[in-house]
Amino acid sequence: MIGQKLKDNLEKKPNSRKMEKFKKDFPQFFSKEGAFKLNIFKDFLSEEEIDISKEGYELKFLGKSYAKYLSSLESETYISPDVEHNSKEENENSENLYIVGDNIDALKHLLNSYAGKIKCIYIEM
Repeated sequence: MIGQKLKDNLEKKPNSRKMEKFKKDFPQFFSKEGAFKLNIFKDFLSEEEIDISKEGYELKFLGKSYAKYLSSLESETYISPDVEHNSKEENENSENLYIVGDNIDALKHLLNSYAGKIKCIYIEM
């Protein structure tokens, strides 16, 4: 299983996950070969009277492209809850899960296992 994920990660691009979701949600904007049909997409937006603008808020930092790439890869780690912390008397019935690990890996695991079930995530740096 990990071997297959490693192999799949070699073929990933920074926007692979977003494009897969976009293709799934909006297949009408893609050809049979998987090419994006920009002209059809622009026509769709103009029909809805949406103003296309390149201005907006943006966060720029060194390593942003690499971070996007890392977020598109499948996790190659195993994360387990901190059993000792979770079994303390004050935490036994809290329904909280305490995880120690890399933020990106922890969020990927939560996305796969707890999608739609989480009310709040607290990340401490």
